Amino acid sequence: MHPRIVTFVALAACSAPRGQTTPPARGDETPPPSTKAVAEPFTPRPSTQLPAPRIPRRGPGTVVMLDGMNASPVVNLRPDDIAQKRSDLWDPCVRDFVLTRAAEIRDDLGDALTQAMTTCVRDTRTVTFEPPRSGRAYATGSHVGIAGVLTPTTTELVLRVVTRGHPPERLTIFAGGTRWTSPMLDVTHDAIWGRELAAIPYTKSLARIVRRMLDTDGALLRFESATGIEDVPVTEELALDLRAMIDVVDEL
Repeated sequence: MHPRIVTFVALAACSAPRGQTTPPARGDETPPPSTKAVAEPFTPRPSTQLPAPRIPRRGPGTVVMLDGMNASPVVNLRPDDIAQKRSDLWDPCVRDFVLTRAAEIRDDLGDALTQAMTTCVRDTRTVTFEPPRSGRAYATGSHVGIAGVLTPTTTELVLRVVTRGHPPERLTIFAGGTRWTSPMLDVTHDAIWGRELAAIPYTKSLARIVRRMLDTDGALLRFESATGIEDVPVTEELALDLRAMIDVVDEL
């Protein structure tokens, strides 16, 4: 008879402190999240700088600038280009005539003739001009203006006197302490526009009087006729138009 072998396995249990219970360990249990701060990776801010605009190629002498508001190219035209665009508003016959005059006065001369009432003969390049008929200073009231005949080589100018309803015999200009009276006027009647017209040669001495009139506040035009006297103040509109024209004709 074989002796029986008995094996005793002793299970030792770790005892926990009294009052605490240790849960059994489980291999699939997720560890609690960490409370340590973890730095996020650095991400650069997107750039707000606009891409450089494409600037069109221009010819020599052209200046190109960028408008800072919308980064779009702003082109400064050359002086020749500006003059060309300006002359697009002129009558073609006037444009041809202006080319016969000095380059430094072409733009101002063309603009002044465009504002005036002109008749132009293209073959001879002759321009006859009168003060305009439109505007508050011209449509209904008596006034003065510069008129004349221009060719490529000659300049004939007059101070045009215009009244309505009473033929003027004389014109008197009051400018501060200056008083100038014209000789007896030769008057013609314009039946189409219902006006009385006279012309005074625009001499250097008369040009000085007109300049003084434009530079004097409260200047006055007096139209003397057989029926009475008409006093007309030199308005700002009339002064501006006269100055624009005489600034040009003084250079002719």
